[in-house]
Amino acid sequence: AAVAEEKPLTAAALPSRWFTPDSIHLYSGELTGRHTLFALLNRIYAARLIGVLDLLFGRVQKKLYFNFGNVVFAASNQPEDGLGEVMMRHGALTQGEFEEATRRMQEGQRFGFALVDLGVCDLADVADWVRKQVTQIATSIFENPYGRFYFADSFEQNVVPEVGIALPMGQLLLPSLREVRDLPLDDLAHDESLHVDLS
Repeated sequence: AAVAEEKPLTAAALPSRWFTPDSIHLYSGELTGRHTLFALLNRIYAARLIGVLDLLFGRVQKKLYFNFGNVVFAASNQPEDGLGEVMMRHGALTQGEFEEATRRMQEGQRFGFALVDLGVCDLADVADWVRKQVTQIATSIFENPYGRFYFADSFEQNVVPEVGIALPMGQLLLPSLREVRDLPLDDLAHDESLHVDLS
């Protein structure tokens, strides 16, 4: 899908407004830390948006696909984030099975369905591994959250695997939120008008 026309960010928001829906523009902007990334994801979830969030961290590119605010797929240009690589690291796939499934994928078959046809696993197993892969990619965006983002409010349906997964935003954010050290939690705790929805 084509990326929407770039629009400038608003002026830096006050700490007590980092998580409110209007604190950051969609479509494009800079990521200056975990607080802006959390604010961006919260806005996508709060507005129940459909589209693709393209995140660029230097040469690293990650994409999150949203359906009504929940993550339904993720992609990355890092080899370690591939479905086959994730499965091999956990001992669920041999090198030979990986190479055969990759060959079939180059012929037009999806990697997961190739594994099913090879008898490596069933469709339910594929869905579980895709969920693990998507979770890995989605949580990794908080490791070095400095770069640029672009949001396109539509995406090609055939990009998302047919196995169909949906990861609630809270499930993705809470583990990372516990490890964050650069959020103004003291300021946020005293803001009675602030409401953060992580359900």
